[in-house]
Amino acid sequence: MTNNGHDTSVTTAGRWTRNFFTPLLKNTSFMDRTLVLITFDENDSYAKKNHVVAILLGDAIPAHLIGTTDTAYYNHYSGLATAEANWNLHTLGRWDVGANVFGVMAEKTGDTVRKWRGKVKFEDMSFN
Repeated sequence: MTNNGHDTSVTTAGRWTRNFFTPLLKNTSFMDRTLVLITFDENDSYAKKNHVVAILLGDAIPAHLIGTTDTAYYNHYSGLATAEANWNLHTLGRWDVGANVFGVMAEKTGDTVRKWRGKVKFEDMSFN
């Protein structure tokens, strides 16, 4: 695969992402209450702390939040929890149950974005 950055580079993955999504984001049929989640999920080194990048695009993002950063704790199940909350679906009864819904959707669904409550500071955690 040359679109995911594993076998190529971040530049290649970014170029593919831009070429794929730019036409969709200009399409009024596609952009009807749409929220797109793009995730780059790991680094190549276990010696470095892993930070997951999640980018939210679409007309579901309110204008005042465009270009902002959300520092709440999210994990891979947050995307699933967000979809479940958005469409009022049941959870799968697993890790999605306790996952934070992305803040932009939590504002619309009434979900609460919970703070990190771990014994170790979130900044010091490593999820590699």
